[in-house]
Amino acid sequence: MTVANRKKISLSTVATKAGLILLVKQTTLVVLGFTVMLLLTKGQQSSFLIGFIFCLGSLFIVWNEKMRLSRESQQLIKTSQVKSLTGTTLGSANLNDVEIDAVQEADSKFTLLQQLIRQDNNSTGLLVATSNNLELAGADLIDAYLGGTNLSGADLKSVNIHNGNLCDANLSNANLSNANLKNANLNSTRLENANLSYADLTNANLSNANLSHADLTNANFSNANLSHAWLVGADLSRVNLAGVYLWNANLTNAKLLETDLSSAYMSSTQLRNANLSNAILEDANLSGAKLKGTNLSNANLGGANLNFANLINTNLTNTNLKGTKVKNARLGWNQGLSEEVKLELKQRGAIFEDEPSDRTQSSVIEDHQYKNKERSDRENVKRAVNS
Repeated sequence: MTVANRKKISLSTVATKAGLILLVKQTTLVVLGFTVMLLLTKGQQSSFLIGFIFCLGSLFIVWNEKMRLSRESQQLIKTSQVKSLTGTTLGSANLNDVEIDAVQEADSKFTLLQQLIRQDNNSTGLLVATSNNLELAGADLIDAYLGGTNLSGADLKSVNIHNGNLCDANLSNANLSNANLKNANLNSTRLENANLSYADLTNANLSNANLSHADLTNANFSNANLSHAWLVGADLSRVNLAGVYLWNANLTNAKLLETDLSSAYMSSTQLRNANLSNAILEDANLSGAKLKGTNLSNANLGGANLNFANLINTNLTNTNLKGTKVKNARLGWNQGLSEEVKLELKQRGAIFEDEPSDRTQSSVIEDHQYKNKERSDRENVKRAVNS
């Protein structure tokens, strides 16, 4: 016999004993009342009245027992559906501002039932009514499916959604600080203005996710997929983005102070007016990236690929450019570049648009890039149609 089965038998035995004890108490009360009535009337009662009183007492016992069972049944259902959410399916459910505080303080006698549900790992569909202030802080949602769920403004601090599926979910303005989102699927998820500080998103899929103006400070995104992600105005200061896939992501006006982007794939990434001061970009692939107006002061770009990147008006004060690939990279009007460094970069193939001799070449390169992009787009459309 399994541990789960033994616990189920134990729970059933406890419930049966409790019901019998209550039934005996109720019967004793009715009999005592009947006896008192006989004593007071010295037994001079008609058989009809005695039978009527007996039937009335029996109905009272039955009604009271029915109400007790109904209350316990509702409490058991509430506990089993909400308190244990491991492996739960909440697809397309509206959980915006749901109140679950009362469930988190359920009676201790239902703890055993909760453990049984966790062991059986039931994938139960859950639809909770809309209320105020959804609080799931610290909840265990491992492997949960929450695709399309509305959790905007929810308190999910320290929640565990390891391997969870949150694709197309609405988590805008939600608090996910310190959350465990390892290997989570957040494809196309809405996370505008969300708090993901100190969250663990290792190997998470955030492609096409909207993280605009989100607080991502000190989060761990190592090896995450952020391709086509929208990170406009987001704060990624001191974030671990080592090895991250950021192809074609939009980081316009984003803060990346002291951020680790070593070996990140950032080809064609939008970084206009972003602040990358003191960032680590060693061996990062920034080919074709848009870095116009970006602050790269004190950043480490050693060994990075900046071929065909746009670095016009970029602040390169004290920037480490040792071994950086700059073939056909567009520069000009940059802060912090000495004439000696500019000459060295030109020898590596960089183009300085603030110098008349390089402007014509820059226009040719830009036209070539545009044509290449058109050709690539057509090929992608053909592949999509053929597949």
